Amino acid sequence: MCGCGTVVSIGKAQTINPENFTLSSKQSRTRAVLIKMHISCENLVMKEEVEETNVFTALFVRNKETLQWEKVAQTEIVYNNLSPKFGKTVSSQYYFEETQPMLVNVCDFDSVKLTNTSIGKAEFMLHELVSAEGHMLSLKLKDRGREVGTIHIQGKAAASKFSSNMAIFTVDGSTIKSAKKHFYSLLRSDEGEEFTLVYSSKVVHGYRWKAVKIPSADLFCDDENRPLQIVFYEYSSHGDHKPVAAKEFTFAEIRNDYVWDSPVGPIHFKNVTVESRYSFLDYIFSGCQISLSIAIDFTASNGYPRSKSSLHYFNPKTNPYINAIQSIGRVLQEYDSDKNIPVFGFGAQPLEVNRISHCFSLNGNIFDPEVHTINSVMEIYRKNILKLQFSGPTNFSEIIRYIGDTAEWNVNNGNLHNYFVLLILTDGQITDTNDTIDEIVRCSELPMSIIIVGVGNRDFSSMSLLRSGINPVYSKKYNKYVARDIVQFVPFEKYADDPAKLTRETLEGLPNQLVDYMTMKGISTNAEEDEELEADFYSIRKEKFIEKLKAELGDRMEEDAVKEMLETGFPVEKVDVFIETINSGYKNIPVSYTHLRAHETDSYLVCRLLLEKKKKKKKKKKKKKKTKTTRKNRKKIK
Repeated sequence: MCGCGTVVSIGKAQTINPENFTLSSKQSRTRAVLIKMHISCENLVMKEEVEETNVFTALFVRNKETLQWEKVAQTEIVYNNLSPKFGKTVSSQYYFEETQPMLVNVCDFDSVKLTNTSIGKAEFMLHELVSAEGHMLSLKLKDRGREVGTIHIQGKAAASKFSSNMAIFTVDGSTIKSAKKHFYSLLRSDEGEEFTLVYSSKVVHGYRWKAVKIPSADLFCDDENRPLQIVFYEYSSHGDHKPVAAKEFTFAEIRNDYVWDSPVGPIHFKNVTVESRYSFLDYIFSGCQISLSIAIDFTASNGYPRSKSSLHYFNPKTNPYINAIQSIGRVLQEYDSDKNIPVFGFGAQPLEVNRISHCFSLNGNIFDPEVHTINSVMEIYRKNILKLQFSGPTNFSEIIRYIGDTAEWNVNNGNLHNYFVLLILTDGQITDTNDTIDEIVRCSELPMSIIIVGVGNRDFSSMSLLRSGINPVYSKKYNKYVARDIVQFVPFEKYADDPAKLTRETLEGLPNQLVDYMTMKGISTNAEEDEELEADFYSIRKEKFIEKLKAELGDRMEEDAVKEMLETGFPVEKVDVFIETINSGYKNIPVSYTHLRAHETDSYLVCRLLLEKKKKKKKKKKKKKKTKTTRKNRKKIK
């Protein structure tokens, strides 16, 4: 089929910089999913005895701007029943990347006075319902602090025809002879006559591109007749790309091998189709877990934590690192059934060892680095920050490798419905770029995503090298390109005054990344098929570590110091560092005053007080000697 369609004036085409545009699942705001809620109540307590009851439940959401509760839905009235089950569902739009406060108000309707009286209320977060076991919440209804019954809320995702479908097509101008580099951009019409950039292709020689997949909700908002634009550019390394052809069309028009006779030659749209696939909520509702890990930058460029200019300075109880952990972690932890979160540090020297580490556990035990809930993450961070000697450089590869090993071990042991998210909080440029890229390419074939939050106002331009933009990430070590885009970078300062927006910008690409992986590996939504793990990853890793130790230490493995360190934990998984620590007796000798002062730990404060007491005692002794001397002199004078 050939056609000319509507040719767009090239001069009016939207000029873009493909170097700054990243094709990822985060191209536009994550599409909302409608969550339907079935509600029932149990053992309602009325404020006063009444002959009849007319009970209903109203659902409210909090307005983001006014922070006021706004009513969005209401059940029918159930008569004369203090344990009512409502047939009519109430619904609300769900966004994975947002914290959405909800309120249910159970009321009694007075048919004579035509007024409503609140029996009791309960609040919850919508993501708590989505991630709860069986997607059921049971909450205590309260009226002025008094319990007045229980409300049960059962969640269910409404079916959506295009909830996660992918638009697939190939743009091919291979018959056009050109030695120059080109790329194209796709734009979608929105309100009015505005067009929004949706996709930017890779740069190629000539006009021949590989097939692409774009979420249909992003490309044409599930409306194949929505106007689209395609603009072809002649690529320039200086950024002043020259538009050479542009056209307006609809997805429906190019369905059957469409050919456009463009100003530069014939452009073919081939293999145009829409592919159905499972949605993010299909996986979550079937039992898929999201496992969060956190890595914190303790390099010297952050500044000394007691200094007010430091990014780690608490003012008075928080700092940028705490804010980022809280905003992102509170959402992600709800999708993990045990809420156990491994916490790591990099770019510093832990108190127990005398080497800089780029992957150490913040709780002091690399073989059990987990703490329970985000509150414990913040607690362990506050507790240990002054026990670290900040240093450098800023290396990501070891942390990424560790989490990648965890994900790979789970896959190899049949645990397919566990998706790993590594949150890296950093203040600057990475120094092990090539090694980090190697690990990203490796992890792109594993159930894993990496979220990087840049803290402070430093140069974060190197982060673009880690993302698949116009030039896909390529590993020389593995000799291949990244299988899918798994890295998301967000500068904290840009959203420092709006935690909700920070959360939204950071997480809105994650659902599609999870679905991309599951689709790529052909994994169904049936999490019950996963094999039950006989052991956990950390215990297996510790066993291998001990085997390496035995090979190095031999009979010395029986020494008390070795046993103690293995039992109480060691922050770094390096055999040579472990042996070095044992040989130096570092763990068993009293820590020096100078060393403790450098770390400003609680022990240092105790040490300082003891020294001050000693000084006071010496001063008292000197005073006593002086007094005795003056008395003798007085006697001599007499």
